[in-house]
Amino acid sequence: MIVPVRCFTCGKVLANKWETYLSLLRADYTEGDALDELSLKRYCCRRMLLTHVDLIEKLLHYNTGGTTPTTCCWHDAVSFPIDITHLCIPCCSDRTWR
Repeated sequence: MIVPVRCFTCGKVLANKWETYLSLLRADYTEGDALDELSLKRYCCRRMLLTHVDLIEKLLHYNTGGTTPTTCCWHDAVSFPIDITHLCIPCCSDRTWR
């Protein structure tokens, strides 16, 4: 979701390499060549960039419309606002909203 700041295994800083990695991929480098160009030799660090799914850019396109979120009556989790006559779907489909 968010670019990992450090490698989970060895702790090497990786966040500063993400944009460069993407630009190398756009320049028709293969994944392996791009990681070699970034001097990422350890397979744990290579894994962090290879398997990262950048969802934050896609999530930024969604807007809640500036309304306040509603809290489910059975969970403390905040859900997107909906009409209070609806049920809290999908987290508790048989319960009502506060």
